[in-house]
Amino acid sequence: MVSVGRRYIDGIKNFCCLWKDNDLYFYYNIWFEDSTGRVIKPTAHPNLKHFPKKGIICGNFYKRLVQECFPAASYNHILCYEFFCVHLESTPVETIVDHSRKLCTQLWDFSGAYRTSLDLL
Repeated sequence: MVSVGRRYIDGIKNFCCLWKDNDLYFYYNIWFEDSTGRVIKPTAHPNLKHFPKKGIICGNFYKRLVQECFPAASYNHILCYEFFCVHLESTPVETIVDHSRKLCTQLWDFSGAYRTSLDLL
């Protein structure tokens, strides 16, 4: 399902998507942070439709994504994160988005670093 999410995001304006398939909602989000944990927005917007599929044979998808989104920055100091979540169909969309943001934050709190997802909705 992550590959389906990648088809919906285009990198031009959308690094986040929410879709319904049968009885489930799927939420997929990519965001960037600097080395201090601050969320940063891309300075360039590459067309992700022309990116190779993720995998070892195709090279480092995330490294290339950071290089394309931040061409003037040192990409060693920019981190790219990806989040995928599944909810039941009965869950309201507003709750899904809010829950996903909170879950991202809580996952980072457990690791000892405070992070938050990028607000693109």
